Amino acid sequence: MVIKKQQTWTSRWGFIFAVTGAAVGLGSLWKFPYEVGYHGGGSFVLLYIAFVLLFGLPIMLAEMVIGRCGCSDPVAAFQYYIKHYGMHRLWVALGWWGALTLWLILSFYIVVAGWAIAYLYDMLTSNFYQQGQIMILQHWQNLLANPIKLIGLTVIFLLMTLWVVVLGVQRGIERAAKIMMPLLLGLLLWQASYGSTLDGFWQAVDFLFVYKSGTINTTAVLSALGHALFTLAIGAGVMVVYGAYLPKHISLGKQVVWVAGMNLTISILAGMAIFPLVFTFGVPLQSGPGLMYESLPMAFGQMPLGQWIGSSFFMLLILAAWTSSISLAAPLVGLLQQRYQLSVWQAAGYVGIATIGLSIGSILSFNVWQQVVWFPGGNFFALLTNLTTHVMLPLGGLGYAWFAGWVMQSALTQHGLALSVGGHRLWLGLVRYVVPIGVLFIVICPVIIR
Repeated sequence: MVIKKQQTWTSRWGFIFAVTGAAVGLGSLWKFPYEVGYHGGGSFVLLYIAFVLLFGLPIMLAEMVIGRCGCSDPVAAFQYYIKHYGMHRLWVALGWWGALTLWLILSFYIVVAGWAIAYLYDMLTSNFYQQGQIMILQHWQNLLANPIKLIGLTVIFLLMTLWVVVLGVQRGIERAAKIMMPLLLGLLLWQASYGSTLDGFWQAVDFLFVYKSGTINTTAVLSALGHALFTLAIGAGVMVVYGAYLPKHISLGKQVVWVAGMNLTISILAGMAIFPLVFTFGVPLQSGPGLMYESLPMAFGQMPLGQWIGSSFFMLLILAAWTSSISLAAPLVGLLQQRYQLSVWQAAGYVGIATIGLSIGSILSFNVWQQVVWFPGGNFFALLTNLTTHVMLPLGGLGYAWFAGWVMQSALTQHGLALSVGGHRLWLGLVRYVVPIGVLFIVICPVIIR
């Protein structure tokens, strides 16, 4: 997908909202709270913030400068560098690696987002009002046991995503981001404000922001580091595409700092919206991935105005997932358009069919294939989530960092990033030396621990 001149962000805030929307998704609102709960609270939060600054920001800048200087999607960008700068042709494989990663993530991402649609409907129809833990859990299990319903919900969410992608950069992605991101932030602020009125508010503050000795271990460090990469949507080439859309007169470094700051803020606000509920209504801290769908509905069913508070919460979850899924699908559609000379409708159709086909594997993991083990201790859904989060995204991030830090000319990256001499040297040091250490830690440590 060669980026045409008219296909650029119309403003810096359009860019910031779009990139923040790509980064803020289920990682910030679904995964971050249960990771914090599972790994001890404030200690994990501090690790996460540190890793976003040390690893996330440098890799995001690396991806964006590759896209900005190459003016295209990852595959075409590497082809541009090979043709004009004589770089090794094998680098184009990194672009295809990213495309494969995007497709795998999108396939299970839309399944989880479909759950949020189901729960929004259930909240609006008062299906959780004064329900006990057993009934809530049974409701969750009934949803997972119904593959036809799950496929329908998944298709609905995928169509929502592809509709925005088909409209293009300005009329689709940017316009949607300008509407959805302020709405998402407003809903999240309202949820956090409500949390401040609950009895468990100060317990939540203590849990989220106070360091507790003895809670940091190898697993917590590994999870915080992996989450820092996952939540910023880096490692698969999404930011290569978004960087290619950025007009040359806008400073790349400053905008990325804004994006990282907004992403951290939204993650913290998500914690402030959720953990007062957890402490007030006795939700188990280590509920894990089921926190959103097993534990919180019980709290919503017990509280005053719980129907509307719960409805706004799942609407928030849908908006966050929507903005991120758009960023996953857009590079895939663009790649097919450019590679095979397809119309945007044809490319979106092919992406949709292939993604739904793969997502059925994740859906069946919870019912028909429930007893099928694809790797030690995991079903097909777990295979995809673990493979992408702990292997493909980190290695992809390492590849982009290595290319930008060691292969691209220093003068080219400094011009593309528009950083000061000192800022550029700091970035180079991080992508050349610090990022590889962190990524190798993510990939190698799980093998050693086992």
